[in-house]
Amino acid sequence: MMAQIHVACDGDWGEPEVQTSGSAKALADFGVFLNSVAEHTNFEVPALESEFYPVSVKTIIIEPVQSGGDRLTVTVDEHNFNLTGTKVALNKLGDSLINFFDDDSGIGEHFQLDYYEGNEVLNETNCHLIFICDR
Repeated sequence: MMAQIHVACDGDWGEPEVQTSGSAKALADFGVFLNSVAEHTNFEVPALESEFYPVSVKTIIIEPVQSGGDRLTVTVDEHNFNLTGTKVALNKLGDSLINFFDDDSGIGEHFQLDYYEGNEVLNETNCHLIFICDR
């Protein structure tokens, strides 16, 4: 199921922009998956060649935790895209994907998550997250 999404990065490790892409159905399915994950999970995703995102991140790591705030911690490097948080934190992103990407979503439709003070979804991070329907 997750083989239908791709994760790519611009390679600016000081302030990385991370794009998670796929069909609207694949992105919504990823949201459903995030809402159901109960234990540490990692899976490989296929490589994506992109002019704007030259680093194809091969592994998504999802780490549910029992305590802490209900915001998601996000990190990325050239190999891994890490999402760590409580069930509530993971559900915030999962629900956003499910609610945004539906049968009416067209290619190019996207939403972006950036950290800002007072953010209720993300813990402080230097990552800029883009979720985009690209097929």
